[in-house]
Amino acid sequence: MNGYLLDTNVVSALRRPKVFPQVARWVRSLPDDCMWVSVISMGEVRNGIERKLRSDLEQGRVLESWYETLQPFYGDKILPVDLEIAERWGQLAIRQPLAIADGLIAASALVHDLTLATRNTSDFEPHGVRVVNPFL
Repeated sequence: MNGYLLDTNVVSALRRPKVFPQVARWVRSLPDDCMWVSVISMGEVRNGIERKLRSDLEQGRVLESWYETLQPFYGDKILPVDLEIAERWGQLAIRQPLAIADGLIAASALVHDLTLATRNTSDFEPHGVRVVNPFL
């Protein structure tokens, strides 16, 4: 596979292109068929929405409406976690501590030979993940 795995912070930034125009420009410069999202990022976004629904129902509903567009938009570009990814995460976590979600995203990028698009490049570089920061 060639292309980019979008980290959760990139997916979230795309919801607000006026706040993060550099991210929107970067994504627009890419062919649609080279962008992937981990099911882990989908879960992280969903978790953020659930927390927002508890603190600000109106904004939570806005986010929920946006979230409902993600699955149809990314479709088969949402990567599941399988045994190979789980095993790679297990190997990565030994070298240097890494949060479970970040570790599974890193392992997904490595297994699928994708470059990880993230704001947090320093979290992933020590694990041998190719990274790009579209926020710059």
